Amino acid sequence: MQSTPISSGRIHYVLIAASLVIIIAGIHLAHDFLVPVLISIFLSVLGTPPVRWLKRRRVPIGIAVLIVISVILLIIILLATIVGASMSSLASSMPVYQQRLQEHITALTTFLSAKGIIIPPDMLTTSMNSNDMANIATSFLSGIGSGISMLVVILLTVSFILLEAGSFPNKIRAAVGNPRAVFPGFTAFVNEMQRFMVFQTLYGLITGVIITLWLWLFGVEYAVLLGLITFILCYIPMWVQQLLLS
Repeated sequence: MQSTPISSGRIHYVLIAASLVIIIAGIHLAHDFLVPVLISIFLSVLGTPPVRWLKRRRVPIGIAVLIVISVILLIIILLATIVGASMSSLASSMPVYQQRLQEHITALTTFLSAKGIIIPPDMLTTSMNSNDMANIATSFLSGIGSGISMLVVILLTVSFILLEAGSFPNKIRAAVGNPRAVFPGFTAFVNEMQRFMVFQTLYGLITGVIITLWLWLFGVEYAVLLGLITFILCYIPMWVQQLLLS
């Protein structure tokens, strides 16, 4: 019997698939390390323009980094306070929402039955459990301790990156002369990435504020929390959101 030769194209696709599996598995195993690193890089990208702006105003690099880190810390504490208070309030109010939802389901079932439409009781029965949100809130509050330790590591990493960011261009110029000529693609990528992150942050902030005000005008509860979720979702691509929802 003659064996069928395997084309080089198929081998290429198999190698790509195997490489992706290995990379995804490695990311999964190293997520405890990668998450703080990625967050630190993200905050550093956002913090570099303010540090440079303060340096142009003749502020020493150490004080500029301290100011930016303090602002980041205050924003994180504010967001954590808002989320924690909203989760605690939502957990305590969940039985009320569950009762309201059950009343609406009963009214809808009665209305459809009067129209001759029979719906099985299990079809519209809610699976919402008031203990679920309470467990989520408890887990959130219990994770504050580990979150604080991670926050310290992230802020220290961001501080070192921002301190190096101030002298890094000078080191590159001393080593290669003109970095734009030697690394044109990398320089353009860094600049475009900074512009994109700043624009995305401003866009998410404006969108979150508009959503919060809109929901508040209509009397929707937890408008601030929903606006904060909108702000966070602005950083997630639409196709990723659709994949998670599906």
